[in-house]
Formats: sequence, structure tokens, C-alpha cells
Amino acid sequence: MESYKFEVQRIQDAFLQAVKSSAQLPNAAVSALQSAFPSAQFSIHASGKHLTTGGVFTDGDRNLLDDVLRLLLVHLSEQAVAAGQRLMHFTLTGCSSPILRRLLDLVRWITEAGFGATASASTPTGSGLVRVLDLASFCRLVEDMLEIGTIVDCQDVFVYMEQNMEFLKSEYQQQQQQAQQQQAAQTAADKGGQAGGAAAPAKPTAQMNQSMLAILRACNNVLRRLSKATDVQLCGRVLVFMARLYPLSDRSGLNLQWAVNTGLPLPVDEVGPHDVDSSGQPIDPRLYTTMWGLQAVFKAPVQALQLPVWARVSSEISTVLDEFERLPITVLALGPAAAADVEGG
Repeated sequence: MESYKFEVQRIQDAFLQAVKSSAQLPNAAVSALQSAFPSAQFSIHASGKHLTTGGVFTDGDRNLLDDVLRLLLVHLSEQAVAAGQRLMHFTLTGCSSPILRRLLDLVRWITEAGFGATASASTPTGSGLVRVLDLASFCRLVEDMLEIGTIVDCQDVFVYMEQNMEFLKSEYQQQQQQAQQQQAAQTAADKGGQAGGAAAPAKPTAQMNQSMLAILRACNNVLRRLSKATDVQLCGRVLVFMARLYPLSDRSGLNLQWAVNTGLPLPVDEVGPHDVDSSGQPIDPRLYTTMWGLQAVFKAPVQALQLPVWARVSSEISTVLDEFERLPITVLALGPAAAADVEGG
């Protein structure tokens, strides 16, 4: 037990030194990996985007690194809370950038990078790279930050996630391709190499499940903490983030059992020609009635299969969308970037 604690502390110190340094991400990451796992003999590939190794980096090393990074994030978060600073703004003495953002950037770079010349189960076949960390490791760190942080901290974290949307989507797509290739190989083996038959949808890999479920779980936990009355913008931001990240075919967004609550009462308030909303703006009775009247169809969508109903619904949806396009809603930006703009202005 003592030897394990010593190893954890040694690796944590190596990565703390890396996030506190002002070195570029690749150099800082390799320096931390070299100190933490000297037997792996990590170095930067000539491309500057990947790693090479002259030794051995085992699954046990990978799991240990994952655990240490989460412990380090919790430790730094506790310091930020004690100092009364927002998590994504917290800096240590002598550091030029926020320490927790630097940690996430470091883990993101390590996640993208790989080493060796042999593909493994944790990377797409043919990439020639073995993962040092899986996408799930990065996603769990984000999940931990969202659980630890306040609502304001969650806003900052979602700004960071939106800035890294392409990274997340790229990793997700690579894992989907890996699942498809693995399933195609299994299908060919089951059929003895004979072609024929339609290919079934690819099943998600364990890594894909862990990473995507971590983000989905974190988003749902944040939504449960938010007030639908006072945190409307952040609620919308989280929902839009999920819609952009997950494909329409993802099981998390499908009603697989086709369960609908047809008995749910959805009354539409009567609006007069001179009524105004909570901000004092006049209400368009026709648009109001048309938009909220669509609830009746969404509550029991089977009725839309009838041609007369479908024609009416299509016309009403077009009316609502045309009105939204004519009167776009301006949503105020949130997070560090917006705060910087305000201060600079």
C-alpha cells in the first residue's frame, strides 16, 4: 500500500510540474510521461504530433495514469475553492495560465497522441498508434469538474467543451469506424470469409460507451442542477452541445420503446390582440397559438401519418420556422471569452 501511494504521489508530482510549466503542450506532456513512466522511454515523434517509445507501457500503467490525473484534478479544484476562485480561472503562483485549463489541455493532447507502430483495441485499425489515454479519460475529467464546480464554473467548462467540439467529434467518429471494422471482421470470420447479406449497425466499443456515457451523464447532471426559470441560457447551451456532439441515431436520443404520454394535458393559453409578454413585448396571437398548438401532434405523433393532419402540421411548422428566421433571437455569450470582451470594452 505504501509503495502504491508513493507511485501515485510521484506521478502526480510529475504532472503537476508539467501543468505549472510554460513549455508547449507536447514538450510538457512528454516531460511528464518520461518522469512518470521512465521504463516506457517516451519521446516526441518527428512529426511533433505523436509519441514514440523504446520501452513498455502496460494497461496497468494506463489505468494508474487515469486515476492519478483525476486525483490531481480534485486536488487542484480544492485549492481553487479554498482560494475563492473559479475553477477555469484558478492560477498558481508563478503560472502564466489557469492551471485546470492547462491540465485539460495536457490530457487532450495525450489523448490525441499515440505511440508505437502497432494498432491496438483502443485505436482505429491502421492508425499505427497505441493510445496512452482513451477519450474516456478526458471525458471523466470533464465530468469531475462539472460535479465539483458551481453553476458559474459549469458555464466556463461548457465554453471549453464547445471550443473542443471538433476534437470530441473526431474521436467519436474514429471509435465508430473502429467498431465498424471490428464488426466487419467478426462477420467475415463468422461466414468463413463469404460475402453477402446486409451489414448490421456497428455496436459501440467499450471505450466509446465509457467516453460518451461520461459526457451524457455529466450533461444530464448539470441539467438537473439548473433552474428552468433562471438558468435558461445555460440549459439551452447544454442541450445544443449534446445535439451537436451526438448523431441523430444515438440511442440516448431515441425513443426505442415508442412510449408516448397521450394523456398529458397541454393547455394553450388564450391570447388577445393586445396582450404582452413578461418583457412588455406584444404577442402575436396567431404565431402563439400555432406554435404551442403543435404540442398536440408531438404528444401523439402517430396522427401525423394521416394525410390531412400531415398537411396541416407541415404548414404550421413552416409558419413557425419562417417567423423564427425573420426574427432571430440573440443569445448573450457566456464564459471567460465574453467576460474578457466586456472588460476590454
